[in-house]
Amino acid sequence: MKLGVYFRESWHNLLADKTYGLVYILAVAFSMAMVMTYLTVQAVRMDNSYPEVHRDRMLSIPSMTFSAGQSVRDRGVNKDFMQRFLSGPIPGLEAWTAVKTDNFIVSTTSGESVNMAVEFIGSGFRTIFPLDVIDGAWLSEDAADRVVPEVMISESAAVLLLGRKDVVGETVFFDSREFRICGVVRDVPMTATYAFAQIWAPDIETFFERLVAPALGGMQGSYEIVLLAGSRRDFGRVRQEIEDRVERYNRSGDDDWKMTFTNGIPSQKERIFMFGSASAYRWIGLGVVLLVLLVPVLNLSGMTGSGMEARMAEFGVRKSFGAWRGAIVRQVTAENLLLTLIGGVLGLLLSYLLLYLLQDQLYDLLPLNGVADIRGIAEAPAFAFRDFFRLRLYLLLFVLVAALNLLSAMAPALKVLHRPITESLNSQK
Repeated sequence: MKLGVYFRESWHNLLADKTYGLVYILAVAFSMAMVMTYLTVQAVRMDNSYPEVHRDRMLSIPSMTFSAGQSVRDRGVNKDFMQRFLSGPIPGLEAWTAVKTDNFIVSTTSGESVNMAVEFIGSGFRTIFPLDVIDGAWLSEDAADRVVPEVMISESAAVLLLGRKDVVGETVFFDSREFRICGVVRDVPMTATYAFAQIWAPDIETFFERLVAPALGGMQGSYEIVLLAGSRRDFGRVRQEIEDRVERYNRSGDDDWKMTFTNGIPSQKERIFMFGSASAYRWIGLGVVLLVLLVPVLNLSGMTGSGMEARMAEFGVRKSFGAWRGAIVRQVTAENLLLTLIGGVLGLLLSYLLLYLLQDQLYDLLPLNGVADIRGIAEAPAFAFRDFFRLRLYLLLFVLVAALNLLSAMAPALKVLHRPITESLNSQK
């Protein structure tokens, strides 16, 4: 019997028992949609995406612990730290950059003022975070040394502040200084842990460095360091070299402040879970996925068994006319495959629907989503979760679900088929 015939019979049986078919399809659709929604949220946090296209090769130094006697401080680092510990070749390191982000009231010559996130970036920033400049040019090498320093602005910030996107050459003011816009950048989502900003400025001395930082002493400051390794295999070498340099400095006695890495030198994934366990979260996530998938499978297995019992007389008649057990097994397989296929298509549509309807709720699960509220940043750029949906991953998930459903259907099917023909024929008397 050809596969098409099996599917036609399966469709007929589906129409004959609509309740069973509907429950089966919805169970498959909802389980797949929920798992894909969860996996998509994780993709937003961890996958390479604009402009953090090297997340899988990124390390960072988010803060250091400085101790001197009874004084202990967790802070960023300053330029003296970079000069001493990051200058010169580091095995396995491709590039590094210092970043510091703060909010400023940004104003224009026309009097418009908006609170915006401003990121001061080092020379290696462009290699690690290739921002898409849609108008104008990237910061020039002497951007910080010009009479009027240059800055880049995001397209949404340009519209908010100046009412249009073609703002190259315009002047803005913040941190008691005048700046000239040299480029307009495609919006960066707030989930870009290190690259997010609305204005990118060259690494110049801010109010903090001018007045506060000198009082801290040692190598304390406001910078975080982002490191780009040649590959993930180089993480160990990069960490070891920097840690050795810091340890040698601590033993030298040149400074009263001793330094340790507050949270080590984490990878991008470890940075997200800096205050928790990445491995624990991974196992919890795996448990959630298996639970969402296996509970419907177990329930469907019971439903399949009940359905087979109800059709016992039908199978008895087919066996009495010489039907091979393999043909009946193929029929059961075709029916489950058809229902799973319909559920998979519906689950795909439902996944897109959930990612659209729950956009705001899902956004609350992501890191840095509260920056706009905490800092009062106006109209920070958002993004569509659907952009992170991976169809290939969905198809792999569908294959897994189909295999689980077929396996769950085989046990009750084989149990029924091994019953004697006479018992099958008399089952509904």
